[in-house]
Amino acid sequence: MRISNSTPSYSIPKKPILNREILEDIFIEIMNRKISLSSELKSKEQNIERFMASGRQPFNIALNYFTRINRVDIWTNIILLWMNNEYICDFTFELFVFLKPVLYAIESIKKFVFCDAVGVDVDMIFDALIHEGIEYVRVEKKRPEKSLTKLCKINSIKDLSGFFTYSHLPLICSKSPAFGFYTDFKELIKQKPEKFSMPWVKDLLISSNYEIPGFTKNSTQLFSKRISQIFPNLETINIYFHCINPTWESVYEKMKIIKPNWFKNLSENVKGKIRIYERFDEVEREEWHRPIERFHKFDSYIAGRAFFIHQNLELDFSLQFIWKNKIM
Repeated sequence: MRISNSTPSYSIPKKPILNREILEDIFIEIMNRKISLSSELKSKEQNIERFMASGRQPFNIALNYFTRINRVDIWTNIILLWMNNEYICDFTFELFVFLKPVLYAIESIKKFVFCDAVGVDVDMIFDALIHEGIEYVRVEKKRPEKSLTKLCKINSIKDLSGFFTYSHLPLICSKSPAFGFYTDFKELIKQKPEKFSMPWVKDLLISSNYEIPGFTKNSTQLFSKRISQIFPNLETINIYFHCINPTWESVYEKMKIIKPNWFKNLSENVKGKIRIYERFDEVEREEWHRPIERFHKFDSYIAGRAFFIHQNLELDFSLQFIWKNKIM
């Protein structure tokens, strides 16, 4: 009788293979879930993070989904993602651990809005998102020079606005018909690059901070001359001025003396509006001077002047005063 020395074999169960289509459906359901409360926003972010952390396959499925994102907005510590003009989701910079791979997975965006950022590597964001093919860029705050330099090298932008100075303008490769400045007024009255202009710009946006002593008839005439020289073919212009460290008395005095000839060097062919607006909270009624024009608006007064610089260009200067003892 032969005795077998062979050891019995045992069947080791294999790790179940997850169905890719089912995982894709699960992730799409997470992304399409409608939300209305801030707590639900946080829950959605956490669900996305858990899904991506559950394995390599779910991680890659999520990244593949984000390749279709074509718009990114950045507001302080939040990044918002859009697909075909539809809001998809948002992430918190400090909390979402997969932010960097998600941003680098996005293949090509058409629109980028950068208002401010806290707790994030700005250069990393620009490196991941700013590439040829992008068409709309708005950068409202001053950014590292490296990021602005990359922005200047892109040719495809059709609507560009950023924290530019005159020194940046010759470096901009795109021929954007719509262009904008977010910068201090004192930068806009400096010497412009010699023999340089941007005749392709048709629509101009300027958002600028000014200081009371430097905002005069001479400086605004120089400003309007610089703008007309650099942008000789403008069709529309919109300018927003905001005072740095204002007092209501100093701004009010400026409002009383400003005249159309302060901006006389802007072309009469240009259409648009110049807006100067300040709000002052907690003002005593006894401090109120008799305004040029005013109307009562619930718990505040508006003092204002409005006039045409020429037939197509209007200036609107208004101050809002909020009383200390509000009328409810």
